[in-house]
Amino acid sequence: MMISEIQSPFHRKKIIAYANDGCTAVTKQMLLQQISGYLYKGKDKTDSYHQVHCRLYAFYPELDIGLDVGGVMYPGERTVEDVTAWVDPVALRGPDAVIAELDRAVAEEGRVVNAQIELARHIVPEKVERYVQARQHFLDLRAAQEEQARQKRAEEHEIFCQAKNAEAQKQLEQALGIIRNGGRLENHFIAFYSSRYDCRSYRIINYLARKYGVNIPLKAQGWINGKLIHVYVQDGHAESIRHTGKISKTIWEYLDQLFEAIR
Repeated sequence: MMISEIQSPFHRKKIIAYANDGCTAVTKQMLLQQISGYLYKGKDKTDSYHQVHCRLYAFYPELDIGLDVGGVMYPGERTVEDVTAWVDPVALRGPDAVIAELDRAVAEEGRVVNAQIELARHIVPEKVERYVQARQHFLDLRAAQEEQARQKRAEEHEIFCQAKNAEAQKQLEQALGIIRNGGRLENHFIAFYSSRYDCRSYRIINYLARKYGVNIPLKAQGWINGKLIHVYVQDGHAESIRHTGKISKTIWEYLDQLFEAIR
């Protein structure tokens, strides 16, 4: 049967829902239409995108109150079986089943929500304080787990950064050794991490220029970044270079300044 085919009238009933903060359980008066058993729906509404939706409720006539159990899009296109399958089956088995599930969650240190506690005030008020304490215990436990996970991530990030920065330091020392003793200096990227998600990378020639106070103009820095492949160093000087495209007219001057500063 399609939801749109249901002809039962709407009646105003009390429903436990959440305030705008999404946490505080409040009781509201809602127009409900019975779908089947404890399952009810509210009036269809249309949002700003012209999408039709409605809220679903588990209403308990014996208590004269119910719970908001979620929403559904395009209810007129859904069958009773469709929407029933989307709702927590415990809520549709009645108040006793809700309380039994609540007691199970408390025993297993599981999640207890304010709407469940508010409903319990109408069924087993003597257990409400226990439920409130269980909810706070769950929140405290989850907060502790989240903090432990945060600390673990921070430690892992620190280890990651230390390893990456150690690689960069090794790369830097190798470059300095080549400049002082001769060899082929590859103009690779060198990267330094202040966190896993905050990395600063440079072509090694430009990085060394900054580190040793050699002022290379931005145009020449751009050529080093995009064109310079490697430098052959001999006797503390740039013997030859390999590059792509046209050669920079000033590169030799700045390489000599850099190598002299390092020596």
